[in-house]
Amino acid sequence: MGADWIRRHGTDILRIHAEDAAFLLTQRDLALETPNHRLIDIYDLEQRLQGHLDALVLAHEAGCETAGPLAQDDPSGAAAAVLLHVALRQQRPAGVEVALAAATDWRPMGHAAAWCGADLLGTVMPRWIASREPVLRWIAFDICGRNRVDPRGHLQPGLEDRDPQVRARAIRLAGEVGRVDCRDFVAAEAGTEADIAAVLLGDGARAARLAEAATFPTAPGPARRAAELFPLALRPPAAQEAIRALLGRPATRRWGIVALGALGSAQVLPWLADAMEDPLDARVAVSAFETITGVHVAHDGLERAIFPDEPENPAIDGDPGETLIEAATPWPDVERVRDWLSTHAARLPTGERLLFGLAAWTFTGPPEPWLRFQSRHRAVALTQAMRRPEAPLPNWRSPVRLSGGSFTRTW
Repeated sequence: MGADWIRRHGTDILRIHAEDAAFLLTQRDLALETPNHRLIDIYDLEQRLQGHLDALVLAHEAGCETAGPLAQDDPSGAAAAVLLHVALRQQRPAGVEVALAAATDWRPMGHAAAWCGADLLGTVMPRWIASREPVLRWIAFDICGRNRVDPRGHLQPGLEDRDPQVRARAIRLAGEVGRVDCRDFVAAEAGTEADIAAVLLGDGARAARLAEAATFPTAPGPARRAAELFPLALRPPAAQEAIRALLGRPATRRWGIVALGALGSAQVLPWLADAMEDPLDARVAVSAFETITGVHVAHDGLERAIFPDEPENPAIDGDPGETLIEAATPWPDVERVRDWLSTHAARLPTGERLLFGLAAWTFTGPPEPWLRFQSRHRAVALTQAMRRPEAPLPNWRSPVRLSGGSFTRTW
């Protein structure tokens, strides 16, 4: 199939490929954090994404010509990211420039670039990470973070970068790749990204700061990351006190419940069951309950038969990631949950931080097949990361591959 034929007959088909690739790129980023996506689901999504991208690449210059106008009109930045990916693989510098100029959000750009092969990235990364253009430096650090690659001597200049977005991404990268040699520098920085990175690098003092109710992050994404992390770094009494403060404030109550799940105490399970009575708290309480016990409300017969109307939840505030997490979490039948608890509570280990019904310290290495869902992989990754600050953060977001008849990923 030649380029001329595609140009005459395939414009509509290529447009569909470009639009679907942009959509799936966004969906993959969201799906990697949800409580209902399994490795097989991520693999299916990734294969569909790869197919659309490959079709655009194989279309020669028509692929870039089709993706270019879409990049100009898409405020999400996903279409520009698709153009960047296609132009990189086709080695078309002009297409790369168009994509960079159209980028309204840098996050999809790093995602799409990281989806290129290692050999190709090896040819552009040395230039990008030292570029004068902030967007290229940011993309380079984001690629390193997504692949858990230590940029070595390039990280320190990133931590001192004059562009605040680049500096924030470099700070986050330091935590992702376990650069404990940068801990003091990260600790001197202000902001949620610096707090989270410092905690991942073993700075316990920053965990207390991260947990402060008065200064707790307001954006759902950083708030969830903070709530899932600080209970793992603080001693239980300090973590409990911080969680009580979060629960006592309407603006942070949701994140206090998330933190209870991370804390992993069986003693809070009756309280979580009571919290499920409130429509605003019901599903976040389910997530915390499941994290502690390992039960799955939908699959274990504890879900309501009839769902209530979706309540307005100011804590989510239209955030796409948190909205998807909430929508993917089952509505509980509270009486069935209480019955389950009365039957199974005595079997749960006592005096231990629990993770999915087991002592948290028993989770070593990649998640076993019974831990099927992305949110459970994330919880295991954070648990393991806190034991070895000098090691890279286990990568629950890495691509899924089929190996020996089963699905796996680089952990």
